[in-house]
Amino acid sequence: SRSHSLSLSKGSRLRPVERGSARTITVTYSLFATIFFLAHPINSEVINWIGGVPELLLGIFTIGLLIFYKKYSESKNVRYLFASAILFFLGLFSKETGFFTLFLVIGYEAVFVGVKKKRLDLQKYFQAFVFFLAPLILYLMFRTAVLGRIIYQYEGYYSMTFWEQIGNALSLFPKYVFKLIYPLPLTLQHPFTPIKGAEGSLVFGVLVLIAFGSLLYFAIAKKQKVLVFGLLFFLITLSPYLIFINKLGEFNFSERYLFLPSIGFTLIVFDTVGRLQGLALVRTRGRTVWCIPRRGLFKKAGLLIFAVYLLSSWIIVAVN
Repeated sequence: SRSHSLSLSKGSRLRPVERGSARTITVTYSLFATIFFLAHPINSEVINWIGGVPELLLGIFTIGLLIFYKKYSESKNVRYLFASAILFFLGLFSKETGFFTLFLVIGYEAVFVGVKKKRLDLQKYFQAFVFFLAPLILYLMFRTAVLGRIIYQYEGYYSMTFWEQIGNALSLFPKYVFKLIYPLPLTLQHPFTPIKGAEGSLVFGVLVLIAFGSLLYFAIAKKQKVLVFGLLFFLITLSPYLIFINKLGEFNFSERYLFLPSIGFTLIVFDTVGRLQGLALVRTRGRTVWCIPRRGLFKKAGLLIFAVYLLSSWIIVAVN
C-alpha cells in the first residue's frame, strides 16, 4: 500500500515500515549516534580544557556549515549557501585548520550529489564555491597582515627533514586510529619521540594506511555513501595534524586533535552497526526511509551502546 515502504532485495527478511515509524527509526538511529559522539572519552580534553576551545568552536561551525550546505544542495536556496560561507569564515578564525572543512564540502558534493547525478555539473559546482572564495581571501589577507605570511614561520620543536616529517606522520596515523577505538588511558600530553628511519612504527603506519585506503575503495565500489563520507571526514579533518606535524610544538600527538575526526568515526561505526543489524536505506516514491529486519536487534544494540558509553562517561568524570 501507499502507506508502507518495502525493500525488495533478494533473500532479505524486511517488513513493511510505516512512514511515521520510518522517521522514528531514523531519529532513534541519529540519537544513538549523537550519544556515541558526545560520550566518547576522547572528547574529554576538548570539553574540559580551556586550550581546546578552538577545536570546540571549529567543530560547531563545521557541523553548521555542512547542515546549511546540505539544505542548499537540496533546495538550491542561496540563503543556505550564504549561511554556510559565513560559518566557514567563522571556522577559519576559530582555527586555521578550518580551511580543510572546504574539502568536506567537496567530499559531500562528490559523495551525495555527484554519485547520484552520475557526473558533476562543473559550472554550478564552481558557482557554489565562489561563495567560499570571498571569506577565504579575506581571512588570508588578515592572516598575512598579522603574521607577515600565510603559513606561520615556525621551524618546529623537533629537527626533522621533509622525509622524516612524512615518516613520523605515517607512524602517528595508526595511533590516532586506535586511540579512537580504545581511548584509555586519557592524558593531556602524550610523549612524542620522532623516528629517524624505517622503524617498525613506520611500517605499521603504512600497512594501516593501505588498509584504510582499501576500506575506502570497497565502500566506494559498493556505493556505501555514509561509510565513504565517514572515512573521508576522518581523513580530511585529521590530515592537518599530519601534514603540518612539525608546526605543532612539543606534543605532536594530542587527543584534542581527534575531536572532529571522531565525528567521521561515529559515521563509520553507526553505518557499520546499521548494516550488521540489517538496516537498509530504501528509496521509494521520492523519499528515503529505513527498513529493518523482521527480527532485528537494532533496539537491543542501541541500548547496549548506550550502556557502554554511560560507563565511559563515568570514566571521564573520574579522570577529570
